[in-house]
Amino acid sequence: MESYLPIILIDIILLLIAFTMNKKNAKYLLSGYNTLSVEEQERFDIESYLIFFRKFVILLTIISSFLFFILNTILTLKSSLIGYSIFLIIMIFWFLFKPTNYKKNQF
Repeated sequence: MESYLPIILIDIILLLIAFTMNKKNAKYLLSGYNTLSVEEQERFDIESYLIFFRKFVILLTIISSFLFFILNTILTLKSSLIGYSIFLIIMIFWFLFKPTNYKKNQF
């Protein structure tokens, strides 16, 4: 059971991030959004972005944990943790560089 402790701890942290991030604290916590001017923040569709962000983090938690448990039944604990970590890193980089447009249409 102690071998699952890091995974459970990371899952708890990711889920806390997903469920505590909201429109009020996004201007302090979201990198990039917090550096925008007030006018740019008003043009940014933060509600849609937060829905996407929350879904991504929840799916990342579920899939990465499932991957770890599958790998752990096939491989050693060390190899499973390495595979889990590589998957998290790849998905976080994908999220950072995924082209998205959350600007509100202003007519």
